[in-house]
Amino acid sequence: ALERFNAINPIVAVDLNPITSEWLAQPNVTAMQGDATKLPFSDREFDVAFSNSVIEHVPRALQPAFASEIRRVASKYFVQTPNRHFPIEPHYQLPLIQFLPEKIRRALNQRFSLGWQEKGHWEQIDLLSSNDMRRLFPDAEIHRERVLGLTKSLIAVRR
Repeated sequence: ALERFNAINPIVAVDLNPITSEWLAQPNVTAMQGDATKLPFSDREFDVAFSNSVIEHVPRALQPAFASEIRRVASKYFVQTPNRHFPIEPHYQLPLIQFLPEKIRRALNQRFSLGWQEKGHWEQIDLLSSNDMRRLFPDAEIHRERVLGLTKSLIAVRR
C-alpha cells in the first residue's frame, strides 16, 4: 500500500522479510528488516506510523507488543485490519471459515488452495474484532469501513 504515497516524504518500511519492489527502490524509502514487536526507534521518532492488513498476521500473543510499538514510535498512526466478524474471511475468501477450529482450517488447507492461501501453505491468521482494536489502541478512534452496511475493516487512528 505504500506505493500509493508520493516520492518526496521520507518513508521507513519495516518487514520481517522485505521483498524487493519498485517503490522500495525510490530514494525517499529506507527498507529494513525488523520485528515490529521490537522496533529499534526512539519514542515518537516518526510523525506517522502506517500499517495496512498486517496485525492479523502477527501471532495473537504478540499483537499487544505490535500495537504498543506503533503507539510508542509515532505521534500519529493508522492501523487497518480486516474485521473478524465480516462474513467473508479475506485470506481464505470463504464465508465464516474464521470461526472454525484451527484443526479444521489446517485440514482444509492441506487439501485445497483457498483464496490467497495455497494448498499446504498454512499461515496462522488471527483476525481482530472492534473490541480487540479498542483494547490494543486505547488512545485511537476506531473507524469502520463498511460494505453493504457490514463492517469489512477496522481502522485505529490517532490524530
